[in-house]
Amino acid sequence: ETQGPVVIHSARLHPVKDHATAMRAWRQVVDAQPTAQLVLLGDGALRDELEAQAAELGIADRVTFAGQVPDARSLLPAGDIALLSSVSEGLSVSLLEAMAAGLPVVATHVGGNPELVVENETGLLTPAGDDAALAAALVALLGDAARRAALGAAGRARVVEQFTSERMHAAYAERYRGMLE
Repeated sequence: ETQGPVVIHSARLHPVKDHATAMRAWRQVVDAQPTAQLVLLGDGALRDELEAQAAELGIADRVTFAGQVPDARSLLPAGDIALLSSVSEGLSVSLLEAMAAGLPVVATHVGGNPELVVENETGLLTPAGDDAALAAALVALLGDAARRAALGAAGRARVVEQFTSERMHAAYAERYRGMLE
């Protein structure tokens, strides 16, 4: 069997990350892209529940529960797309790392995600909890390697320009100064 495209979802297995919606979306993705593989990096209380859901949906062979990985960043280059299905999010370190690794992003339009992911420039944003929209975005990118490469390159450039640690520390310092004044 040829290795299909790989989508990496790096987040603890916690309700706020809404892996359940990602699973329902993945069922639809597999219908369109039968060799696609979803890799879940992270662990948590919902693991058994999510493994059962994958089995119920008939996608257990298309989902890898990698658990807690010491250096998740080292695995990112093996992926084709970074996925984040959260219902709430701050400034996501996993999205920053994925973008720095040159992966295009499919994420929910919540919290800090729109700050990082520029729609149709560095990735695609979908409404939280909308498995059909999430699946459609994934399928669109999985079927278009050139678009994935362009979005990934733009995402990497964006992180390098705007989200290096020096810039982030300066921004935090500025924010704290503002709060103290």
